[in-house]
Amino acid sequence: MQTNRRQFIRSAGVVGASAMLWGAEGKSEETTPPPESLFDSYCVLQNPTETSISVTWTVTAPATGWIEWGKSAEKLDQKADGACFGLRPYDDQVITIPLSGLEPNTTYYYRAACAKVDFVHAYDVTTHQPEFSPVYSFTTPGKNTPGGSFAVMNDTHQHLETLRLATAKLRELQADYTLWNGDLLNDIYDAKQVAQFIMKPADAPFAVEKPLLLVRGNHDHRGPWARNLPRYLTPWKHENTPYSDLGYSYVVRHGDLALIGLDTGEDKPDFRREWAGLASFEPYIARQGEWLAEVMATETVQTAPFIVVFCHIPLFDERPNANPGTLETGYSTWKKLAADHWGATLQKHGVQLVVAAHVHSHRVDPSSESRCWTQITGGGPGAKQHATIIHGTVQNGLLKIDVHDLFAAKIVTSLEIPPRKAVAVA
Repeated sequence: MQTNRRQFIRSAGVVGASAMLWGAEGKSEETTPPPESLFDSYCVLQNPTETSISVTWTVTAPATGWIEWGKSAEKLDQKADGACFGLRPYDDQVITIPLSGLEPNTTYYYRAACAKVDFVHAYDVTTHQPEFSPVYSFTTPGKNTPGGSFAVMNDTHQHLETLRLATAKLRELQADYTLWNGDLLNDIYDAKQVAQFIMKPADAPFAVEKPLLLVRGNHDHRGPWARNLPRYLTPWKHENTPYSDLGYSYVVRHGDLALIGLDTGEDKPDFRREWAGLASFEPYIARQGEWLAEVMATETVQTAPFIVVFCHIPLFDERPNANPGTLETGYSTWKKLAADHWGATLQKHGVQLVVAAHVHSHRVDPSSESRCWTQITGGGPGAKQHATIIHGTVQNGLLKIDVHDLFAAKIVTSLEIPPRKAVAVA
């Protein structure tokens, strides 16, 4: 059931139809390289809930795919075929397969299958023999388990060395969830860019077993291809149907942690000429405020000892001249509109931590009498902006935060946050 990695990720060095190898006697002999794999990336786990998850990967040719899964690596006795409205997947760029019927806080094993499809016309279609990924595992969220952990990277901006160090640190930390807190790319122009810098960053697996929780940044909304991003970074399906339009707002409860993702949109107001009338982030942020007020009052969140909110643009900046994102010039260093719509709810429910990004520098804004939550921002891309991984883990009844400077290879900040006090909710 194992597949050689060389067969799973295509070799970028094969550029011709054949290669020249030197034999033991110094003679050259022509050999045919192995066929290119259909798998263009590792699997990326997304949208984890107590009863479901999705698996996404990119492909090198028109193909179909499915997931074989089960509770034992030796017995993958379940199959998810990804059929939607009667059609199974067929795509030349990306395949996503949702899994359902799972149980909370349960470990499952899975492998992806991918089969090339020759689609000449409606009555001339051939599906070839499948290729298989290695067998991986994942654990579904569940509140009835101790602890919980997360690791946050942000503002990677297609910076390959930062991605290499970040994915290596993620493999070392082995946190339950990987948060990518916005500005994954610069501007989005094509599928190749998304596949290279998101689905297989630095040609390393980062979410094959630890699910990805995405927070979009302002740069992830830009470019002519930005509207195709949901094909790869799949939106959440809310049980509460009035909020089906909020595909990038979510709550994941795992152990002692309630992890909440919010989308701060752009760093300029909708009316700015840069958007040429194509932006509508202000009502989107207001809708998230309505959703947040409802979800924060649920038992899922209320029983969590620790509530952590992730958003790209900070919700607070103490500097009097800091741009709030409402001006006709410049760009926001904090998002006043989001703070106005979300801040009172965060305060009412005793949120302890907001993890932000965007400013390309790490800082800590301690809580105060008027603001119950501490805010931590991660660094930017590259060594000069002190690229970071923010690691949070529940230990001995406290939420321990370590901020790792990736290029300096050291911890630059450590915090311990006590569990939240019981909050009476009307």
